[in-house]
Amino acid sequence: MEFIRYNQFVNVVGVTSLRTNGVSKGPYESLNLALQVNDDYDNVMKNREIFFNKLGVDINNSVFMYQTHSINIQKVDVSDAKKGLNEFKDGVYDVDGIYTYEPNLVLCSLHADCVPLFFYDKEKKFVGVIHAGWQGTLKYATKHMLKKVIEDEKVDIKNLYVYLGPNIQDQLLIDDEVKELMTNVKVPSECIVKKDDKYYLDIEKMNVIQLKELGITNIELSGRNTYNEPELFFSFNRDNKVCGRHISAIYKVK
Repeated sequence: MEFIRYNQFVNVVGVTSLRTNGVSKGPYESLNLALQVNDDYDNVMKNREIFFNKLGVDINNSVFMYQTHSINIQKVDVSDAKKGLNEFKDGVYDVDGIYTYEPNLVLCSLHADCVPLFFYDKEKKFVGVIHAGWQGTLKYATKHMLKKVIEDEKVDIKNLYVYLGPNIQDQLLIDDEVKELMTNVKVPSECIVKKDDKYYLDIEKMNVIQLKELGITNIELSGRNTYNEPELFFSFNRDNKVCGRHISAIYKVK
C-alpha cells in the first residue's frame, strides 16, 4: 500500500501519503514531507520527489499552503504552481484551504493528526483541500471556508462531495491548551468523549457536524486513525509533538 486513496470519481485523484518508504531518520522516519519540522532539508525534498513520482505527477504542478490554523481559503490557478514546494513559508499565504478549476494542479495539505478534507463539485468541476486541526476545528474553519466557496462559486449543495482523510478522530486529549480555546466555543456534546477519567475531543465528528450544518450530505470518511496506526501514520499527539507530516493531495484529471 502506497497511499490512502479517495476513489469516488474517475476524474478526481485524492491521496494521503503513508510514513513508509522514505529517507528521513529518527522521529521523522521515514517519508516525512514537511519542511517546517526541523527534519533534514535534503531528506524532505527527496521524500517529496518520491511521493510525487509514486503519484505519477509533475512535482512542479504542486501547490502548498503556508498553513496557520486559520479560517481562510483561496482559489488558486497555474500561477500558484510550485508555491511552498521548496520553502514552507513560500506557500499560499495564511490559508488553510485552497481550491481550483485547473486540471492537473495538485493541491496539498500537510498534516499529522489534523483532518484533511477533500471537496469536489461534480457540476462545476472544481476540487479543493482543507486543513483542519483542533484549532481550526474549534474555530469552525471548515464551515467558514466551505460557506465562502458555496457563496462565491454559487454552488448547489447537492453537487458538493466531501471526504475526510486519516486523522486523530476521538483521540485528541483535552489538555489545558485545548480547554482554553474551547471556553468560548460551542462544542457539541457528542464530540466530547470520556475514556479512563480523561476527556477527548472528536475533531472528525465535529467537522462532519459543520458540514451537515451547511446542508452537505455527500460525506465520506476514510475510517483511518493516525494515533492508532503508528506503523503507517505520524501522530503529533502520540509521538510527543515531534514527528513528520503527511501530504493529502487532490487534483482533477483533464
